[in-house]
Order: sequence, then structure tokens, then C-alpha cells
Amino acid sequence: MTPALFDSLVLCKPYFDRHGLIVAEDDGHIVGFAHAGFGPNAEGSDIDRSTGVVCQLQVAHRDGRDQIAKELLGACDRYFRHHDTRRVFGGINAAADPYYHGLIGGSQPSGVAVEDVWLTQLLLENDFAAVDEHLVLHRQLAGFRPAVDRTQMQIRRTHHVNCCLDPPSPTWWHACTWGHTERTGFVLQDRQTGSEIASLVLWDCEPIASSWGVHVIGIAELETVASANQENTALFLIGEALRQMQSRGVTLTEVRVPEIQTSTLQLYSRLGFEEVDRSITYLRTLE
Repeated sequence: MTPALFDSLVLCKPYFDRHGLIVAEDDGHIVGFAHAGFGPNAEGSDIDRSTGVVCQLQVAHRDGRDQIAKELLGACDRYFRHHDTRRVFGGINAAADPYYHGLIGGSQPSGVAVEDVWLTQLLLENDFAAVDEHLVLHRQLAGFRPAVDRTQMQIRRTHHVNCCLDPPSPTWWHACTWGHTERTGFVLQDRQTGSEIASLVLWDCEPIASSWGVHVIGIAELETVASANQENTALFLIGEALRQMQSRGVTLTEVRVPEIQTSTLQLYSRLGFEEVDRSITYLRTLE
């Protein structure tokens, strides 16, 4: 991570508050930091200080690491209480992701990776509780082919897919958190009526994908019109979008799906996605 990147994705946010970026020092040397922020209001037009999030908590591997981390969490608590925050998330997630989107995590912010045992234990010991779990799914695009059956062929005859580079952000908050990303939107439309049946947004997972050494796209948004054929239209749209991305040199795609959404997980399974990791969102209520 470069200073310019940190400035662009953290310090330049219009709601950045220096008091929320808390640093631990020892004899003039930085040994850790925590960053407290807030989620959006219901309209996505401003921040909502009633919902906080510990966006980052990092401490160097050294003696007293756990104690330093607890003191940083305590400083975050004082910051949130000063703003009358009522609930606090541990780790950025879909409900609260003010900073670091693209620098940490993958296709979507979804809490803390289960492999991060140290941070998980720290949150649990400080009254955070797990509230949901996401499965991280990957699909290598080498040799990818969209699903083909009678239903998919029928959808191809009666619908067409429109592609839009850099689709507009629907809200101020979306522009703040996603505006720096390179996104591609896909819309499935009925050929006769022109009505939109489903939409999909993919994004180029940079800069984090550079450290993986592959060209990665993430599935950011998927919406479908409720119907008896809802799953098949989503299957068709995702398949067509991934086929186009494959032709542009993309080698891997990632999506994060809540564990409770079994039908969505089955949909991605039909496209050859496989689970590679899990992440958990933690929440604490402030008294």
C-alpha cells in the first residue's frame, strides 16, 4: 500500500475524522492502530453515527500485543460513546464500509475472515457476537462455459444483455465507497417489452488483486425481478457476463454469499463456483 493509495481510499473520504484514526506508540515508534468509522443512513445521503464500525485493528507482533489491542478497542469505544453510537460492527461489511474497500477483503466487505483467529478471539473477548457468516466463492474462468439447457436457450431467444461501463452510483454513500472502483454493469432485458428482468454489477478488484497475481473481478450486486423463472434468468445473466469477462482476459471471479441464502449458493454452484474461505460479521451493542 502506497501513501497515495491510502490518501485516496481513506484520508480523502468526505466524512474522514482524524479523531477516529487511533495510533498506539511505544517510545516514538508506531506499534499498532485502530480506525473507527460510521455506516450510512437509510437513504445513503449521509453518515449515521448511531452505527459504528471498527474498520481496522492492527498490532505488531510483540510482547503485550493483546493488551495494546484491548486499549485500542477501548479508545474506539470512547470515540463511539462520544458520538452516541448504539451499535458497533467488528470489521467492515455491507452495512458499514466507510474505509479500506479494495485494500482489504475481496469482492465485497463481509466482516472478519475466519482464518484471522487473533482478531476473532479479541472481538469475542470484548463482547462482540457473530451475527452472520458469508461464504467466499471462487470460479476460475479458464475453460468457462455458460450453462446450456432448454430453459437457457429460451431465455437467449427472448432476452438480450446490455453492458454499461462505469454505471452511475445510486446514492452519495455508494459514490463514496464504490466510486473509486472500475465497474461494469449488465442488464437482462425482454426483447419485446424492453423491461429489465435482472441486473448485475462486476468490479475490477484492485488494488488487492495485484497481490494475488491474477486478474480478478468481483460480483458486487445481483438483482432480479421476482418471478417463477427468477433463478434461471440470474443464471443466464451471470453466465453471459462471465463469458464476456473471460474474453477480456479476466482469470478469476469472486463472490461472497450469506450462508443462509441457500438458493443463491446453489445458483453459483451450478456455475462451478467453489468455497475457498468464510468470513463473519461481528456486532456489539453499546449500553
